Amino acid sequence: MKNSSNFSVLEVLVLQKLRNAGGKRKLEVLARECTKEEATIASIVEGLAEKGAVKIAKRRLTIVSLTDEGLKYAKEGLPERKILRKIVAMGGKVPLKRLTASIKMNKQMKAALGWAKKKGWIEIERDGEEQLVHALAESPPEGYDEKILKELSQSSGRISIINRVDSELQRTLQKLKARKLVKVEEKTEITIFLTKEGEEMLKQASESQVIKALTREHIVEGTWRKGYFKQYDVTAKPPEFYPGKLHVLNEITDRARQTLLFMGFEECTGSIVELEFWSFDMLFYAQEHPSRSLSEVYWIKTPNEGEVVHKELINRVKATHENGWITGSK
Repeated sequence: MKNSSNFSVLEVLVLQKLRNAGGKRKLEVLARECTKEEATIASIVEGLAEKGAVKIAKRRLTIVSLTDEGLKYAKEGLPERKILRKIVAMGGKVPLKRLTASIKMNKQMKAALGWAKKKGWIEIERDGEEQLVHALAESPPEGYDEKILKELSQSSGRISIINRVDSELQRTLQKLKARKLVKVEEKTEITIFLTKEGEEMLKQASESQVIKALTREHIVEGTWRKGYFKQYDVTAKPPEFYPGKLHVLNEITDRARQTLLFMGFEECTGSIVELEFWSFDMLFYAQEHPSRSLSEVYWIKTPNEGEVVHKELINRVKATHENGWITGSK
C-alpha cells in the first residue's frame, strides 16, 4: 500500500472526481471537471497509474463528421442522383447539350455527371456529332456513400468508428473525403479507471489535511500530526522570467513628453500625414530654418499639397512671419 502522503492536492482531486463518477471517466471529461488543461491531467493520471491508484485504457477512434456541403447533400441527395432523375424524367436518353441547358451545370454538377457514370447509372454515347446521355437504371438502390451521409445527418453530423474500419468503408470514406463531403480524423480515446487500491489511498488522503505551509498554530495545536505535507521538489528550477525594458530612445521620448505636459502643454492626436502649415508655419519656423530638415520629416509625393480651410488664419500666420503681426516679434 502506498502512503497517502505521497499524493499532491491535484492527484487527490482527480481521484475524488473519479470516485464521484463511479470510478470511470474519459480524459477530456475529467480535465473539464478539474478545470485544468488536458495535458496537465494526463500527466497527473500517468503518475497515479505508476502508484497503482488508476488504470488507463486507450483505443483508436476514427471520427467522421459532415462538412457544410456534405450536410446539404445528406438532406437533398447527392447531385448524381438528381441528374439521373432528370434524365429519366426527360425520357431516359437525352442529348448532353439539352441536359446541361436544363440544369444549372456548375462545377459540382459536372463532377456529379462523372460520378453517375462511375457508379454505372448512366453512359454517354456518341450519335454522329451529338453526345447522348443514357440512363442505365431508373432508381438504383441507395449506395454505401449515401447511407453514410444519412447516418451522419441523423447523428448530429458526427460519428465515432471504434477500432479498424473495414476496407469497403475505408474506400467510401476516402471518396467522400476527396469530394469534401466529410472530414476524417484519427483520435486516441483515453479512459481512466479508479482501482480498489486507489479508493483506499483516497480514503486515507481524505481523512488527512493537506498542509501547504507549516504555521505556528499547526505546531502549538498539534494539528500537523493529523495532516500531511504537500510535496515540494526543492531541486526543481523555477520558471524563467524575462522582464521587459523600454528602449532608451523610448525612455527619452516619454521623459520629454512628461516634461512638456507638466509645463502646461496639452497632448493631442492627429493624422500621420499633416500639412507643413500646421507642423512648421504655425510654430513660427522660418521657411529656410534648418530645424525643418533636422527632425524626421518625410514628404509624400501624392498629394504634394493640401488646403487650409481657415483662410484668415493663413493671413495671420503670413503677417506674423513677415512683420510680427500684433505680437510685436520680428
